[in-house]
Amino acid sequence: MDWEDFASQAKSLSHVSAAFPCFHWQWHEAASPCGYLSLHTTRMSQLSPIQLSLSVCYSPAYTLPVLYFRACDLSGSPLALEQVLSAAAIETDGELRWGLASPLEHPVTGEPYYCLHPCQSAVLLTGQSELLAWLTSVLPIVQVRFPLLLASLLMSK
Repeated sequence: MDWEDFASQAKSLSHVSAAFPCFHWQWHEAASPCGYLSLHTTRMSQLSPIQLSLSVCYSPAYTLPVLYFRACDLSGSPLALEQVLSAAAIETDGELRWGLASPLEHPVTGEPYYCLHPCQSAVLLTGQSELLAWLTSVLPIVQVRFPLLLASLLMSK
């Protein structure tokens, strides 16, 4: 995926998702290739709500999107990585599977985030809607489901 494809698909997602108030991805224009998508949402985790900030940036080095994420409880206290990831991403001994994520500075904002390692992500970029295919594959890792109706609307564009 090149920068132009990423930016085009990201802007389309931002436009179409505006009809989904709880799942509206916002496009942030920045110097090419640094525009990015963001989503701020709240979800339940072990009986308590958490605030989740997601950001999708284009990586020129890997030539694909990269997921940055962070979470906090409702009081604003940051959560540990293990509290954010799905159970499938964590081994039985509590260690992260595959060295899945690590703390990293957001490439545009400079804020602290976790980054989902992009090394194995290229295989997820399939079809005409590469960004959609990638998002529907990686979001469950951080326990977020992509709305089926939104995916259908994006596929029909």
